[in-house]
Amino acid sequence: MNRQFRVLLFLLVLSFSAAAQSVISGKVIDSSTSLPVDGVNVFNPLNSSGTITNSFGEFTMTIDESTKALVFTALGYQSLTISIDSLKDKLKPFEIALAQQPYSLGEITIRGGVTAKSNNPVSISNISSKTISKELGERPLPLVMQFTPGVYSVRSGGGSGDARLTIRGFQQEDLMLMLNGIPVSSEENGLVYWSNWIGLSYAASDIQIQKSAGLSNSSIFSVGGSVNFITKNPDNHKSTIINTGVTSYGNYTASLLLNSGLMDNGWNTTALFSFETGTGYVDATDVKSMAYYLSATKKINNKQTITIDLIGAPQRHGQRTLKLTNEEVEKHGLKYNKDWGGFEGQQKNASVNFYHNPFLSINHDYLINKTNSVTTSLYVQGGYGGGQWSESFNYAPSVFSYRDDAGQIDWDAIYSNNANNTDEYTLANGETVTGYSINVQTNYLASHIKAGVISDYEHYFNDNLRVIAGVHYKYFNSCVREKIDDLLGGEFFIEDYAWSLAGVAGRNEIKTVGDIIRTDNGSIINYVSLYSRLIYNNSRLNAVLLAGVNNNWYQRIDRFNYIDNTKSDVVSLAGYNIRSGASYKITEYSNVFINGAYISRTPYFKFVFGNYNNNVVRDIENEQITSAEAGYNYSVSRFNAKASVYYTERHNVSMLTNEHIQLEDNTQTRAMINGLNSVNTGFEAEISAKVTDFVSLGGMLSLGDFKWTNNVEAKLLNDNNVVVDTVNVYVKGIYTGGTAQQQYGIFGELEVFEGVKLKAEYIYLGGMYADFDPTTRNDPADMAQPYRIPDYGFLNVYLNIPFNLRNTFAQFQLNGYNVLNDTYIVMGEDGADHSLDTFKGFWSFGTNLSCSLTLMF
Repeated sequence: MNRQFRVLLFLLVLSFSAAAQSVISGKVIDSSTSLPVDGVNVFNPLNSSGTITNSFGEFTMTIDESTKALVFTALGYQSLTISIDSLKDKLKPFEIALAQQPYSLGEITIRGGVTAKSNNPVSISNISSKTISKELGERPLPLVMQFTPGVYSVRSGGGSGDARLTIRGFQQEDLMLMLNGIPVSSEENGLVYWSNWIGLSYAASDIQIQKSAGLSNSSIFSVGGSVNFITKNPDNHKSTIINTGVTSYGNYTASLLLNSGLMDNGWNTTALFSFETGTGYVDATDVKSMAYYLSATKKINNKQTITIDLIGAPQRHGQRTLKLTNEEVEKHGLKYNKDWGGFEGQQKNASVNFYHNPFLSINHDYLINKTNSVTTSLYVQGGYGGGQWSESFNYAPSVFSYRDDAGQIDWDAIYSNNANNTDEYTLANGETVTGYSINVQTNYLASHIKAGVISDYEHYFNDNLRVIAGVHYKYFNSCVREKIDDLLGGEFFIEDYAWSLAGVAGRNEIKTVGDIIRTDNGSIINYVSLYSRLIYNNSRLNAVLLAGVNNNWYQRIDRFNYIDNTKSDVVSLAGYNIRSGASYKITEYSNVFINGAYISRTPYFKFVFGNYNNNVVRDIENEQITSAEAGYNYSVSRFNAKASVYYTERHNVSMLTNEHIQLEDNTQTRAMINGLNSVNTGFEAEISAKVTDFVSLGGMLSLGDFKWTNNVEAKLLNDNNVVVDTVNVYVKGIYTGGTAQQQYGIFGELEVFEGVKLKAEYIYLGGMYADFDPTTRNDPADMAQPYRIPDYGFLNVYLNIPFNLRNTFAQFQLNGYNVLNDTYIVMGEDGADHSLDTFKGFWSFGTNLSCSLTLMF
């Protein structure tokens, strides 16, 4: 075939192809808001042709006669397939509405944890999966909430997943973490361990933050607010999403999300698997983790739907638990970690966290008729893991007392000291032994199982008035043990049972690897809550009145302090709450709201048995909380604004300092406090506007005043959790530590090119004080404020580039955190003279980058 013929044939084919092609245009909108959706992948499933919508939701593409359908896919939305024939009757350009990815639980259950309506009588902040995927990166989950007014979230020690979150000045034990509306915070102490959720951001459909007491769920008793983590629902269409990422400090992530689509048997499933590995930003904070999420849903018939979710994230990561002085940071830098050292050329950590906390829920929605429905959720949560710990014999210096010239733990000296120890010790049975370890490394192990049921019955009296009544029962059983992991050069360790109430009692004092020492206890908690919620809603007024009562049955098991009768008496404590609120729609675009609550909250298990034995703390009382809030919301298509004021008064607050943290030396203590009072007041506002079709701007403001209002007593406990002293604590009028009382933030987003967006946000934080140390607050003449942490600000930048790779939606994300490389303190503990010289805490990360690539098939 000669060259001229080939050219002629090519031109002929090209002419036929051109004649068969046509150009179509359209616009994609959100089905619930009617706002345009940008970054939607539009493609022909039969070939590689496709395009992406711009910031107006508009697209234009060329199709040929073989094009039978178009597929529309976007993160956070259900995929949609539209036949070309069905588009012929539509307006030109035609409009396509995408539905947001639904929650994994039915609408009835979601009312137990998530509020979707805009006319709400409570402050609510929503963070979408789109924001999470673009802005979180490899950071701990709470850091995606940093631009929410009233929320202070920072990395704590610096290990992967280690973070601290406060809302309106309240610490994590005063908040409630929920998973699809089911509480998952610790039953014993209310704490949230964010490292247990590494990698699960890929499974998030939405995060909803309800501040203060909230009105959505009568069975939870949060003071500062609740954070509801909502997982993705299986997509009706088969799809695959792959994500891989890397940070500038060497952490790597990868995830795979699979959707089966609606199958012939009626089931619809999704599966997520993610992995993370790396060395961490802070020295010796290596991480190895995986996460999994499995969800299956089936519509049994027109009245019944069942959803099954399984989620978990086994992980192991190095930690930094010992706070740093300013002198140490100036000498060693921001990445310095005192919790490790070298041994035989290898890194050896003193602080490592490892845990697996799987959670299974089965939800059943039953629509009895038009006015009655029942939703029931069964759940089981298990957990096993702990952290590396260390112990010393008979008041010997801790492993943290051995330091080399670089400031790291001198493991060689510890091994040598143990291996060459010639001291003799006479056991209780009269035998004299030698060659024992002065220091050993242990694993502090914690396991638990929690099971419960939540059932709600809903009845509509008419179109405006309905009632929801429900019951929540849960059972919790835990076990905490300390097990020897490494004798560090010695032949054995001596457990002399000096801190046991029972003494030796015939037990073997010689302990080796795998033996239990110092701690062997557990808890049994039964909880029942009955609640009801009356809701009135018309076109203008949304009013809620709810009330609930609950009872806790606590029992402690202690195999270290007791030999025969290891169980305590059962302690029964009851609580209740009354909450109400109303929102009035002034115009189509604005509403005002007010809410209030009174809560009598039962103390956590750790305060009931605050002596760390089976003796109940005398005169234990419920915490009493009174709160009120009022606010205003205004929202149109291109402009949103809201503001609120709040007041929360608390009485009989309990606190435990230095919880789950190894003490650096024998002079340190933990402090158990009961009877604190506080008042938290504040003002919050946020605003956002789409200034032009390519530019969006916004800002937020939070001004708070958080103070303790009385003086109390504290019991001081040594590292063996034995009470060694009782001191007066003078804190009346001092500020609450560990949070920011002022927040200011601005952001701007620019569409640089079609679909390519650059966002920058600057957050400035002030009014931060160190946590007070009860041991330094025993002088009534010293009423000075704790050390005030210097105000600071940081700039984050996010670059999002969506593109079409054949018929595949792709998204490249590049994030820069603290891009100005500012150095600042994020949290810490006050010292004796309330100055930087005696302060110990944690400093910021420097500039760090995170980039990721997402492919959606």
